[in-house]
Amino acid sequence: MTPIFRATIKDGKLFYDRRDLFDLFIGSITGRVKISVKRDRKVRSTGKGNERNMNGYYWLYLTLIESETGNTANDLHEYFKKTFLKPRIKTLFGKEIELASTTTELTGLEMWDYMLKIENLSGIQIPPHPEDEM
Repeated sequence: MTPIFRATIKDGKLFYDRRDLFDLFIGSITGRVKISVKRDRKVRSTGKGNERNMNGYYWLYLTLIESETGNTANDLHEYFKKTFLKPRIKTLFGKEIELASTTTELTGLEMWDYMLKIENLSGIQIPPHPEDEM
């Protein structure tokens, strides 16, 4: 997975919600990339009354950990999910089975708590959220 950046298209032009975050991420990679566009949906909230792109922020953090450790962001994501999130129990074909955990079902506050656990384990500080610096 990769960070998600939100933008608005108007009159055939792309306007980023947080161009600074996009530029920070783009500055951290090189080589060929694949770009896709799909309609937006509601982002996770921190629960503090202001909407934030917690998913993009999380993947930006994983990218920083990747640059410090040499482990891929995808591998880090899978490791942290297994370490800190409970598996999901689902019934499929009449049988209860255990599925890998997912961050997509976390609230904003749960996501923040999850990221704090990652920070504690990795020793790599969560960067300040750009909206906190405004």
